[in-house]
Amino acid sequence: MSGDVHVRFCERLGGRVPGATRLVCAFQYKKDADAFYRELPKRLAKFHLAIAPEKTRICRFSRFHAGHQSESRINFLGFELWWGWNRSGIPQIQRRTAPKKQQAAEQRIRDWIKRNRNLPGHAFVAGLKRRLQGHYNYYGITGNQKGLYRFYREALGQVSNG
Repeated sequence: MSGDVHVRFCERLGGRVPGATRLVCAFQYKKDADAFYRELPKRLAKFHLAIAPEKTRICRFSRFHAGHQSESRINFLGFELWWGWNRSGIPQIQRRTAPKKQQAAEQRIRDWIKRNRNLPGHAFVAGLKRRLQGHYNYYGITGNQKGLYRFYREALGQVSNG
């Protein structure tokens, strides 16, 4: 980006955005990110929208600064993203379930099991399977095997302890 900053939205559809919209923008240069960050609230105001300042930030997210530093991690849609290295030593984006989302999901499955362990066997297993499958469908991405297995172990541990 060079020169003026243009933030465009689809104006012809005439629809309203019901609820929150999430947006990630990437820039090669910090000055471009700063200019965009200054202009975005003005553009959103034209549509009677506003950014959530506590959820909006500029952060460095670069393969040239790969590692596990907390300041270079991004939480987005329930996932934690950071630059790391693959087995060949090539930088690539690493992903896992965000820790807060992982803990909340484990607590929900524990609570469900405690509330429903008196169901008939087939109904209990069907309900548990439905919840496990839903979790796997959303969080089942490359690199998140440990998080999925941890969720599975938590559910299985609750069932066997009940």
